[in-house]
Amino acid sequence: MELNLKNDVIFKMFFAKKGNEEFLIDFLEALLKVKIKTIEIGQEVDLGSGMTEKGTDYGNIKKVILINILDYEFLPFEEYVSNTVMVLDKHREYEITDKIKFYYIELPKFRKKCPDMGEKINQWLAFIDDKDRGRIEMAEARNKVLRKARQEMEYLTGDEEAKRLEYLKEKWEMDYNSDINWARKEGEEKGEKRGKKEGIKEGQKKMQIEIAREMLKNEVEIKMIMKYTNLTKQEIENLQKEL
Repeated sequence: MELNLKNDVIFKMFFAKKGNEEFLIDFLEALLKVKIKTIEIGQEVDLGSGMTEKGTDYGNIKKVILINILDYEFLPFEEYVSNTVMVLDKHREYEITDKIKFYYIELPKFRKKCPDMGEKINQWLAFIDDKDRGRIEMAEARNKVLRKARQEMEYLTGDEEAKRLEYLKEKWEMDYNSDINWARKEGEEKGEKRGKKEGIKEGQKKMQIEIAREMLKNEVEIKMIMKYTNLTKQEIENLQKEL
């Protein structure tokens, strides 16, 4: 199991940790090419709601930037860092708003290039990609923030709780996919759509409960268990009483 910044658990723990604002600022400044004085890390990020209130003036809508770091090639172009703008269908030259932007970072394309390691964004991509030792050493030699980031990464990836959470997450995903395949096969053999759907649902629930029990035994917070299992607070508390 790779425990680097391409691992979503480690990525969230690294960039969303209180006290790690310096790392997030340095990365965002390199990508967005803007100067950031301060940044606030929230406990939870809700991408689906709460961004605007009813009656909000369109001109006052907060700017939203979505950054997608991909370990596969996505766009049919050579650039490994791309960003979008919102334009009119019949007037592509006219940008409607700069309030919403998507950034796509394609790491396989980055590996194929000979990037200028004097550029901070390339230093961060080498650090995140964690593939080319020469580039990583060059990046850390030129960027003191990355040298501090290395110490934080060594702490996080050596943290038993982080490894445990990632193990449980991967186990849940593998077992869930296995249950889906089993239920699909069972449903096809019997020709019963109902049995297929129930099998999937039953298998998923069983694994969620099993993972929740393991996490409770390791004294993981209920809020974190809810996030990784999709069980309700009441269901988890009931399991806690059984232990």
